[in-house]
Amino acid sequence: MEISQDRLINAQSATLKPVWIDTQSGLARAAKAWSRQPILAIDTEFVRERTYFAKFGLVQISDAQTVWLVDVPALTNLNPLADTLTDANIIKILHGGGEDLDIFQQRLGLLPTPLFDSQVAAAMLGYSLQLAYEHLINELLPLHLDKGPSRSNWLQRPLSDEQILYAANDVAYLPLAVEILHTRLIANSRLEWHQQDMRNLLTLAQQPVDVDRLYLRVKGAGRLTGIGLACLQRLTVWRDQQAQLHDLPRSFVITDHELVSVAELAAGQPSITADDIKALGNIHPKAIRRYAQSMAELLQPKPDKPLPEFPGRPDAEQRKQLAGMQAVVSSIAMQLDIEPTLLASKRVLQSIQNNHLKTASNSRLDGWRGQLLNSKLDAVLNHT
Repeated sequence: MEISQDRLINAQSATLKPVWIDTQSGLARAAKAWSRQPILAIDTEFVRERTYFAKFGLVQISDAQTVWLVDVPALTNLNPLADTLTDANIIKILHGGGEDLDIFQQRLGLLPTPLFDSQVAAAMLGYSLQLAYEHLINELLPLHLDKGPSRSNWLQRPLSDEQILYAANDVAYLPLAVEILHTRLIANSRLEWHQQDMRNLLTLAQQPVDVDRLYLRVKGAGRLTGIGLACLQRLTVWRDQQAQLHDLPRSFVITDHELVSVAELAAGQPSITADDIKALGNIHPKAIRRYAQSMAELLQPKPDKPLPEFPGRPDAEQRKQLAGMQAVVSSIAMQLDIEPTLLASKRVLQSIQNNHLKTASNSRLDGWRGQLLNSKLDAVLNHT
């Protein structure tokens, strides 16, 4: 399908005259207009570089005829926005919306539903899995958008003309692009794929962070053994608490490398002191002053129950098996003209393989991916 020139002109005009909302009455009027729309494009701008919690700067909303820019810091009551985001009669469009979901969950305690992620839809139609918004628009519409100042300070006021145009561009054309994507998903019998992924995305976003598993994300954790991993787990939970308490990025409290060093030290001797941590010589002096005593006390006594160690380097047979699984995924992806990673990443395949090695269980990909892959992956796993 093609989008008419008149609609493109309307969207472009909307970017040049966005509606700025910084009063409660303005938000109420906008929410009334939003309630009449079946589809709204949503985006957020925020600052997070030096804080644990993202600082909400702006919410952009568009129906392809009007662009609204919601000045979040100026508003004390965001209930009209929250009502719009959860209105079952309005489809909310995000593009690569993981971070947007995080900030809506964090700030408003909700997730936009029903949801359509244009980046996921594009990937299901053969575009790059990480297709940037401006590239999507340039591919689907006779326009040329530049990337713009996405990493600028969205808390400053007033925003520059360049920032305002960038923010408006980020939503103005998205409803038009999604009309094309939606039509193509139906034509390729993939709309149900997208609907399944949206349900999964929202379910995952609703799940609280399991702080007891944060240690698995620590860079360098794989070099520790069972008790060392248990020490690291305890330290990682503590670091996350400190980061939230002081609203700092986790690495500003203490880095991954420093955490692993302390965990390794604690695992290797009966007890440790703040002086022992200082003697390591690779911990930042500020972290030593602030946290060495706390970490030493945290590890007194150190854990006595080891955690399962990370999988070791695969042997030749396991590497061959994994290569066979990847070949299956690549073959099906080629038939479907999509990126293999959309079907199953290497990490997902390794997880399936490790689970099979431990329990002899078969692969358990869910939904449309399972229908396409499970039996073929099982054939590789069970081949002797």
